[in-house]
Amino acid sequence: MPYPPIQQHVRALELSLRCGQALSPLFSREYSALYKGIQAYGQVSQSNSTEMVDRVKSDQTGKQVGSKQLNQIMTRKNLPWFNNWSVVVVDNDYSTKTFLSQQSQHSNLVVVTRAKSNRVFYQSPEPKKVTSKGHPKWYGDKFALKDETTWHQASEVVETKFTTKKGRLLKVKIRSWSDMLMRCSRDCPMHSMPFTLMQIQVSDREGRKVWKPMWLIMIGQRRHELTAIEGYQADRQ
Repeated sequence: MPYPPIQQHVRALELSLRCGQALSPLFSREYSALYKGIQAYGQVSQSNSTEMVDRVKSDQTGKQVGSKQLNQIMTRKNLPWFNNWSVVVVDNDYSTKTFLSQQSQHSNLVVVTRAKSNRVFYQSPEPKKVTSKGHPKWYGDKFALKDETTWHQASEVVETKFTTKKGRLLKVKIRSWSDMLMRCSRDCPMHSMPFTLMQIQVSDREGRKVWKPMWLIMIGQRRHELTAIEGYQADRQ
């Protein structure tokens, strides 16, 4: 989807994790690529921009390899991401509860990922007194991306404008819903991992929508330190 970037920089140290097919005339192999580009306060250091590419074996998935790569980067004390606020940008293949729950071990990491428009999420439940019978309610009302009637009022709405390379003036409207949840499983307690959900809509001067809305998830303990525009800009790097 050709969403042009907004000229605003992310303040955190940034990573990019992509999974796909490496195409050649003879082979098509799945790979997981972790791009390690340091970006802090708007200054990009090309000398510190490296790439880690691993082929996905037949008994692995791209998400498994990507998670392993990310863990290696985040836990090495000699690398700048160790204990520093960091943002990893991943494509929607990584927006699963398994991958996202695995990254929760890194308290300094925020994951920004796209979400497909057929996903269903949930509001956080209203706080209630804890009773002795059963566990508290884990989920609030359903939030289906395809069904606007299920959406509650956005927590924040921000707008900005940009000009394309061809001189076309466009407007970006970002609606954010905080403390959203996705369904959990026994191994992935997503009910305790709230995230910020964002809808990005681009329109022209007359208010006509240019592209289909794009959905982003920002998840991590320090996600609130990333503004909506910065989260969108991180996805466009």
